[in-house]
Amino acid sequence: MGSVTSKDIKKYPLETLCDHDKGINCMAASEDGSLLVTGSEDKTARLWDVSGPETECIGIMK
Repeated sequence: MGSVTSKDIKKYPLETLCDHDKGINCMAASEDGSLLVTGSEDKTARLWDVSGPETECIGIMK
């Protein structure tokens, strides 16, 4: 994944992901932008499907 520019950010609506119990430290998106992975201080990584109208958590690694 390359660097994110302000032009890239304007393509996507902002959304709050509340499933983590603590702050998110890192994230990465798939090449096609359909998946997002977040890593948190709660010692979990979560896989998100962001391709639909609502973001859905589809997997958790502890």
